[in-house]
Amino acid sequence: MRRKKKEQRGFLQKLLGNKKRLGLVAGAAIFLLLAPIGFLLLTNNRTAPPPPEPAQSSAPPAAPEKAPEASPPPPQPDRRYVFESAPYLVPLRGSEGEPRFLHLRYTVETENPSVFSELQARSIPIRDAVYHYLSKKPPTLLSNEEQVKLLRSDLIHVINQLLGTDKITELNFEEYLITGG
Repeated sequence: MRRKKKEQRGFLQKLLGNKKRLGLVAGAAIFLLLAPIGFLLLTNNRTAPPPPEPAQSSAPPAAPEKAPEASPPPPQPDRRYVFESAPYLVPLRGSEGEPRFLHLRYTVETENPSVFSELQARSIPIRDAVYHYLSKKPPTLLSNEEQVKLLRSDLIHVINQLLGTDKITELNFEEYLITGG
């Protein structure tokens, strides 16, 4: 057992003691590590050979073909961005003081990507402003179609106050319900 350790120590000492051998062994190890990387780099940079050129015949050149008329590109579908609000649960005060709640969720549609990104970026201040506006309204808020239109235009106005130069024009109610006493 001791002999093997001595032989191993002797081999390492011989290897480390002779600087020429150590340099050769280190160089071989580096070559073995870098050779596959170099091979991969060289083979991936090759380009495909150019396509073969058509054979030229001795016949006179044919009359040039008339290029087909370019048809207009197909119309692009309108890109619409839809911003969906989180659901609101707004307490309302009834005429007799009974608690009532407005459940509301709306969407804003726009074709302008900058308006959409601004709505997303300012979603918290917009949510706070809409909540504040709705909390001041009476429970008869959505009692008829005329009041629904008025509420829609008011919410558009509240949201547009928080937006930059581009404004929204459409707001759709996805869910609205007044519950309670």
